[in-house]
Amino acid sequence: MMQDSNTTKPLISFREATEIYENGKHRRYELLFAVNGGAFAIIKVLGEHKPPGKLQFAQIAIGMILFTSVMVYDVRTFGLKWRGLANEIARANQIDKCKRKHYEIFSWRGEVVLLVIGLLLCAGWLLAAWQS
Repeated sequence: MMQDSNTTKPLISFREATEIYENGKHRRYELLFAVNGGAFAIIKVLGEHKPPGKLQFAQIAIGMILFTSVMVYDVRTFGLKWRGLANEIARANQIDKCKRKHYEIFSWRGEVVLLVIGLLLCAGWLLAAWQS
């Protein structure tokens, strides 16, 4: 973590870290939902007609399951990195262990929400492939 060479205090405050984390998380979730939503819309439009060429619904679904899985992995990795940074900031500011819960970033609850979102999206793609 970036620290001032003269002190043990971090160069970034918890508030700044939270803002950076939230912006990064928002961009990642936005990409996940935009790509999945766009692909679902394409499937719906193509569902009214035969897919062009040799493109099959199942191929799109498999591609989107892979994309969703990679994005869930990316968001989780990003969250774990920032969780570690928040812990370092709390330690550097000598925050008592019982008060550190206020310094949490990407707790287990966030991991569960991310996993459920990823599973629901993948289940949707499996249904789309199965219905085609």
